[in-house]
Amino acid sequence: MNHPVIKAFVVAIVLGLFPVSSDAARTVLRLSQKDGVLQHYYDQPDTFPVCREKLDYITYNLAPDGLIRDDGKRLFKTRQATIEIFKGAGKKFTFTGEEVVDAIRSYEAVGLTVGVVIIYHENWLKLKGDGGPWKEDVRILSPNELEKVRVAVAQSDLKSKKIVKLIQLMGARVAGHRGDSWNRVKKNPSLMRHLKNFDGVGIECHVGDHHETHRGKASDGPETLKCMADITKWCKQNRKISLVFMGGGPPSYAHFDECKETYDFLWRQMRLRRVDQADSHLLYFRQGARRGKHLPEASTKTLTYQMKWLIDQVK
Repeated sequence: MNHPVIKAFVVAIVLGLFPVSSDAARTVLRLSQKDGVLQHYYDQPDTFPVCREKLDYITYNLAPDGLIRDDGKRLFKTRQATIEIFKGAGKKFTFTGEEVVDAIRSYEAVGLTVGVVIIYHENWLKLKGDGGPWKEDVRILSPNELEKVRVAVAQSDLKSKKIVKLIQLMGARVAGHRGDSWNRVKKNPSLMRHLKNFDGVGIECHVGDHHETHRGKASDGPETLKCMADITKWCKQNRKISLVFMGGGPPSYAHFDECKETYDFLWRQMRLRRVDQADSHLLYFRQGARRGKHLPEASTKTLTYQMKWLIDQVK
């Protein structure tokens, strides 16, 4: 231990300068305090034991107050968090970095370490604007915005600043945009060089994307899943985190077969690209921030059952 090289290496790991690699993929669940979603978990704290013990990260769409149950126990065992941060476009909506620092600080205030920030432009909900500067995918930040975020985090007093990873989410399936934007992105060499400056990338997929048609119309879902598989290969080659972002509204929580078939389609595409579904560079994110059938995880018709199944498949 007195050898200076060994000592320096150990110190670097402790400080988070070198992430300790895992032999399995990681999972994250997004919940909400709106509409009583999180309260549902508080009211039934013993009905999701696998999710409580084995989730790697947790995230919320509001400031994460109230993570401690009335009996003093944590709702989830993990102390690691991810954060989603999105903005519109134009002068009022460009990233300054301050919004990222403020969001991380709100999680640290309740005892969580922020390991991942998922960042992107969004041009819907209550925000105005046309997205970011890249026509290939309007969610992608400009190089200047990314630099501002990195500088703001580096100059902050955040506990998480040396370990937090920035992941660019793509696939804005709104206002006429398609989910398979990676097919356009990868044809732009300057944009691909820019993406290497992030710690990871991902594309938004949805439960049910394996279907060729959606509501009677041709679906971009299968191509979006194929793009996600391409991204997992690119990330592995470039030592990046691959974000598998799986959306789906409340009806999807009760349809395990749809969930399983979607992941099975994706995993077949990944295997064709020589990426294993449990590779350690993969981060599986599930959207669960809406009211629906969340509990108990012992039931096949709940979101936590799907998460328990996913954890079993990638661990």
